Order: sequence, then C-alpha cells, then structure tokens
Amino acid sequence: MKKKVLLVKCYNPETRDIYAFKQIPIGIAYLAAAVKDFCDLEVFNMLVDDGLLEKIRREKPDVIGLSIFSVDFIFAEKLIKMIKKVSPESLIVAGGAHSTAEPIDTLRAGADVVVRGEGEFVFQKIIQLLSADSLIREEVRGISYFDANHIGGICHNQIVCIDDIDDFSMPAIDVFDMRKYDQYPLLTSRGCPFGCKFCASKTIWGQKVRFHSAERVFQEIKRAVENYGFNHLVFIDDTFTLKHTRLFDICDRIINADYGVTWSVNSRVDTINDEVAEKMSAAGCKVVSFGIETGSELIQEAVDKKLNRRQMKEAFNACRKAGIRIKTGWMVGLPGDYGEQMRSLDLMLELEPDEISIHHFIPMPGTYYWHQPEKHGIYFDKRILLSGFSIDALPDKIGLKFSYITNEEIAAVIQEMIRVLEQAGYKRPGQLSSYDLKSKVVNTYLDRGRLPVLPSKKSDKEAT
Repeated sequence: MKKKVLLVKCYNPETRDIYAFKQIPIGIAYLAAAVKDFCDLEVFNMLVDDGLLEKIRREKPDVIGLSIFSVDFIFAEKLIKMIKKVSPESLIVAGGAHSTAEPIDTLRAGADVVVRGEGEFVFQKIIQLLSADSLIREEVRGISYFDANHIGGICHNQIVCIDDIDDFSMPAIDVFDMRKYDQYPLLTSRGCPFGCKFCASKTIWGQKVRFHSAERVFQEIKRAVENYGFNHLVFIDDTFTLKHTRLFDICDRIINADYGVTWSVNSRVDTINDEVAEKMSAAGCKVVSFGIETGSELIQEAVDKKLNRRQMKEAFNACRKAGIRIKTGWMVGLPGDYGEQMRSLDLMLELEPDEISIHHFIPMPGTYYWHQPEKHGIYFDKRILLSGFSIDALPDKIGLKFSYITNEEIAAVIQEMIRVLEQAGYKRPGQLSSYDLKSKVVNTYLDRGRLPVLPSKKSDKEAT
C-alpha cells in the first residue's frame, strides 16, 4: 500500500501578511515531482492554505515533509510539537534552507529526519524505503538523524550533489490550486560562484554552480504560458546572467516562440553588458534586480562582495539603453561605521536606480557572520534573533548589536536615506496603486509588503 505523504511549506501566520505576492513554493513542487508516483501525495502551503492541524488530525499522514526557512523556524518548532500531539505516528522529515544550515537545531526541534541540501532524490529514497517497510537511515545519503551510536548522538550522512540538474523532474505545478497564486517562479540554476559573507547560498547549494539546459528552461516557460496562462515570469536564480551562451539560447527560444511573455531576473553588475541586456530586452525582460548592498568600498571589501562603481555604472547604462527597469537591494549595518553606511546614499543618488530596497543587515544561519559574528563586532543570541526574526525586524527587537555602529545610528541612516530620496523624486509604495514601470520607488522595512509587483497572470478566461 502506498504511504500517505503531506508536503508542507511553513510560514508563520503572524508574519505572512508581509509578502506582497503569492508565489508557488518551487521547492515543494520539485519534491512533489520526485515522489508523487510512489505515494498518495498532498501539498499544503501555509501562505495561502488554512487548517493544517485539522487536516493532519483527520488524515494521519504517514510522512509529513516540512520545508523551513530561518524566518519561520521558531514557528516551525512549535508546529512540530503540535503535529506530534495530533498525529504521533507520522514521520516528520524537515528540509529547506534552515534545516540544511542548522540540522542539529532542527532535530532538537522535533524532526525525526533532516534532509540537508537538495531533497528530491533523498526524499524519494525515504518514501521508497518506507513503502517497503524498510527505512534504514544509514542507507539514505544527505540526511541527519539521532543515533546513540554516533558521537554526540547525531549522525550526518554525506550530502548528495547531482551534477546534471536536468535529471530532476520538472516541478509538479499541477499539485497546487493555481487560483491561489499570482507569481510563477523558475529556478534554472542552483548555486553561486561568489562568496559574500552575508549569504548562505554555498551552504544550501554547495560550492559548484549547476545549470538547467536551455531546452529544459524553455519547456518550463512553455508550460507556464500555455498551460497556466502566466504572462510574466520570475527567474529566481541567484544570478541568472552567469552563463551568457545559455542565456542567449534561452532568449532566442523565447523570441522564436513569440509568446509576448515578460520576465524579471536577479543579476550581478559584473555579469551583464550591452549585448546581454539587449538580448534579454528583446526576449521580454522588463526588470533586473542587483544586490548592490553598500556604497562603501571598505564594506564591499570586508563582506567579499567586491563590486566597484565602474561595473555598476556600466551595468546600469546597459540596462537603461535596453529599456530594462533596474531594482537594487541595499543593507544598512554591515561592518562599517556611520560614515561608511552613509556612502550608500551618495551612490544611490549617483546611480539613480528605478527601485531602491533598503533593509537592516541581519546575520543569517549558514552564513559566515552567523558562525563568526563577534570576530567582526556583531553580537546576538541566536535563539533571541530567530524568535523575533522577520523581514521587517528591527535590530533592537531581535537583540542584535554592533561594536561599529549603534542601532539608533542605523535607524537614523535609513530615515535620512528616505528623506533625501523622497526629495529626489522617489515615491513610497503606499503612493502606488499598481506596479509603475516609470516611477522611481524606495521601500524599507516600514513598508511591510506593500510594494506592488508586476502582474503575472492573465485573467481566468484567458488561462488554459
């Protein structure tokens, strides 16, 4: 008999209102594709679905897979305890970014098994072994679990890394109620070659960047447009513009298909030029997001971002000439004093990006600064930080302090940025009723998800 499996994307109900759009949980979709032929599968996304515990109490799944981000970990910890009360026989398998970065804490939170790294084939193996009533944990690579025979009582089996990610099935979008979603994400590569100290990409994906083929990417685009009626797509790769030959191939396929689809990507200023921007624009790219982070050369060097003004100006000019809107992300509070933080404002005014998103620096699990904070004058209690952590969390709220700048100075920097940028003609999200490709916009933690996004879906009548 097939096992009953429930895949759950965890979100804290108290903070889910900060999300401006409802995006298909692509990680769950990949897992669903890997196991749906081996079990009776259901999915549950806490961003759009309600009544999880009632569902578990009623259906008693054999396996409950939880996908957990760090922002939701403390809630997930409470959720696991509640699940064990209503369905104590269910095997709880935790995965996702936080579980990969902090497997021991995730086990201590109550998970029976933690999947580290990519979970498709690992979770598939677990389900296959359970179906044969022979789950021998030692036979499953890429998992962590309690074992009294190992040092510390926990065993970490070696992670599996799949070189050719085309071996993974296309994400199972059909398991979701598409009426609940307004954004279609495409993950066309995994990993990042850069080593920014505030980023956990290498912890999650490993050291090597791996790419889907252009043909595979186009098949996903075709499905999104023809089967589900989406006319704007969001590529969520860390850096979509890394491999230019593949990018040109993808763009040519989109152009030849003549879908009229538009799309947005994440990029890095040293991976884009006039030719790349022109080709992307011709294929429908409307928005490129760059993580600038800081205008201070000292901070750029300290965090291993290592971008310079020449690269930024060249990339921005390339996008402007191609008619692509430029979004930028900035962090206040990275290692550097008040004066160094304020250099970001000078650079914002110099570059004049179309959108400026300003956030506090928060050390994230799996990053360099999470593991070696005090060495760089960063002080926090991990438990307190995670307990109050959300996208709009203030440093004081989560017990975060720095030796090089006070929290009051951080707040003053952000307020001054807002004041000057508004004087320069930037609007706040609350002043926009819909996404405006012409207005300049600045948003911060104060805006809590009010930033409009490009419409992604046709009307129900148009969707097939």
